[in-house]
Order: sequence, then structure tokens, then C-alpha cells
Amino acid sequence: AGVSRQLFKNFDYSRYHDTNVATTRRLAELTSDANPSARFIFLSSVLVYGEHLNRMPVSEQLTCHPACDYSRSKLEAEVLLKKMFDDSRLDMINILRLAQVYDVDFSDNLDKRVFSPFKLCYLKLGRGQQRMSALSRRNFIDFLRYLIERNNGNISQREFEVYNVSDKAPYSFWHIIQSFRRSNSRPNRPVLPVPFWAIRISLRILAAALWKNKDWVESCYNKLTLDFIYDNNKMLQTGFMPIDTIDSVFLDNPDKS
Repeated sequence: AGVSRQLFKNFDYSRYHDTNVATTRRLAELTSDANPSARFIFLSSVLVYGEHLNRMPVSEQLTCHPACDYSRSKLEAEVLLKKMFDDSRLDMINILRLAQVYDVDFSDNLDKRVFSPFKLCYLKLGRGQQRMSALSRRNFIDFLRYLIERNNGNISQREFEVYNVSDKAPYSFWHIIQSFRRSNSRPNRPVLPVPFWAIRISLRILAAALWKNKDWVESCYNKLTLDFIYDNNKMLQTGFMPIDTIDSVFLDNPDKS
């Protein structure tokens, strides 16, 4: 139960709070009343870390500085769950900070890094070596199943854990472009090299037009020119190994049933 980030809709913090915080609180309270030893899994986002990061990869120990109403609501929900754990109202809580989720039928989080408007061509931004963490939908579902089943329902101790959840390795923008161009499910468009200075000028013009969203425009520049890599070692140390990659999803297109 939650609402995703809404960039161009009339969403303010109160609307994010009503679902991402208030509904999470209510579900947690109902769980506590019914069975405080149940495993409560909350789906958060790597956006809680903020969008001006100076150190990569980003680990779960980093102090969070969410930069938008959506990520602030996710972090507030995390904080209330931690308090319920500290108050012994819930004994088993897993918070999953998800990297950018994608699937063969849903790749917006990747498309906006590599496509021009209207998908007329691929944009090779700089040298295309910027890297990002991403998460295939099947890897996400498999990790959920793994967390639920790994103790076979036998919970003998309290646990509060936060996990960055992503595919095994990050991807360069150029790798994404190459995979898309070889995929039958993505358009085979020409590649247009774009220097960073051209991106900067274009986004300055956009910022002037969308002055109310100036901070968002600045974050777009960072996402297009910098690495955004999240440390998934803690996830891997549970024994879980992600199977999917961008190549297996878009090139092989295996049956996900």
C-alpha cells in the first residue's frame, strides 16, 4: 500500500503522508495487534538518501537527507516502524530500499537516462560511463520470497534490518543503450553523442521555464551526469543472489510467470 513519486501531478506532502505514512502506521498497528512476531516488510526507496551524494556506493549506514515530499514520506514511515520495534510492538521488521525498478514492460526508470524526448534516438551523455543501480522486478520478487521463506516461519529472535535492494552489479548508461538496441522489445534508434555542457545549458533553460521545480531540474542534471550506486552487500550477505540482469530481461525476455 503506497503511492509512488508523482512529478507533474498536484501532489503535496499531505497526500504522500496519507498513504505512505498513515496507511503504513495503520497496517503496522493491525499487525502488532494480531501477531507482533510476524515479519513486517516495508517497501522504501533509495531516494531517502537524497540526491546530492558525494560518496559511492551508498550504504545503509549513511544518514538520510530526502530531497522531495515522496522520499520524506518514505523516511517518516521508516522512522515510525523503528519506534514500533524499539517499543516491542513489532519484533521482525525488514525495510527494503529499492533501487530503480524495471521490467520488460516497465522501463521508465531506465528510458529517461538514455532516450531523447519521444524516443527519437538514444542519447550518449558524455562518455556514457555514468553508472546506476537498478532492480529487475523478478529479482525484487525473488528477494521478497527469500526473506519470507528463509526461516521457514520459525522466528526465534527480534530483528530490524534495512537493505538496499538492487541487481548484483550497477549498469553504465552505455551498457543500457547497447542492451536496448539489441532487444526486440526496444526501438533500434541511432545514438546521438551529447556533451555534458549541452545538458547543462538545456536544463538551465528548463529550470527557467519550470522555476517552481528548480530543485527537481538540478537533480535531473545530477542523475544524468553522475554515478548513483547503492551498496547491496548486506542483501547479498543474506545468501540471496539476484539472477536477472538488464541483458537477461531485455535480450532473452524469459517467461516471468
